Amino acid sequence: MSDELSEARVSIAEAFGKEIDPLSRYDEAFCDLSADPFEVFLKDTLREREPAVATVEAYERLIRQWRAYMDQTERHPACPNEAHVRGFVQHCIDSRGNKPGTARTKLRRLSAILRAWQLDPVFPHERGYDPFVRVSDPRLTSWACQWTPLLPSW
Repeated sequence: MSDELSEARVSIAEAFGKEIDPLSRYDEAFCDLSADPFEVFLKDTLREREPAVATVEAYERLIRQWRAYMDQTERHPACPNEAHVRGFVQHCIDSRGNKPGTARTKLRRLSAILRAWQLDPVFPHERGYDPFVRVSDPRLTSWACQWTPLLPSW
């Protein structure tokens, strides 16, 4: 994102009392929690749908990768912003050797986790902000322009 566009977004956010990084305000509280929001997703949301074992394992593997990446950012993995997501995509493609399609799948799954939290009243994540959908990595551009997120069926 260009600096000019970033400045424009900041101006718009300020004019309407919005935040560019709305999940940042929850970082400290999530860091202090003994409860694990990803375990809540795995046990209360995903497993309740009775997915295939391979699906559960894929989510567990992705959550481990996401946590490891977010550990480097000093931000709780439940509170990402767009820069974190772009960095994760870059890490997946450049360091892990993932193809763009694999990175897209990872973003869709992380977005599904976030949307499950948005639908659960115990979580502070508000609908309307999903950094996994907003990310625009040039290697994912055709997908990012075409993919319309759907609310999960759970």
